[in-house]
Amino acid sequence: MPKILDIELVLRQNYVDSDVTESIIRYVSAHGFDAQNVNELLLELGYDEIFKDSDEIEYPKNHGGTTRLETLCNTLVTH
Repeated sequence: MPKILDIELVLRQNYVDSDVTESIIRYVSAHGFDAQNVNELLLELGYDEIFKDSDEIEYPKNHGGTTRLETLCNTLVTH
């Protein structure tokens, strides 16, 4: 089961508006994560499907660059 912060990160990386992201996070907190249900919510709101039908979250490809999360993690580890 993905963590709420992971779900929020993926939604934000896929340019989902912050108010929609907050609503989905509230939904997931109340009902648990189900990729199909979250994708249906996204489709109803005019977004593309983001999540696959598993508990694994696929993060957007960074095309060879370093993501902000990787940079933050590396900074925290080295300090």
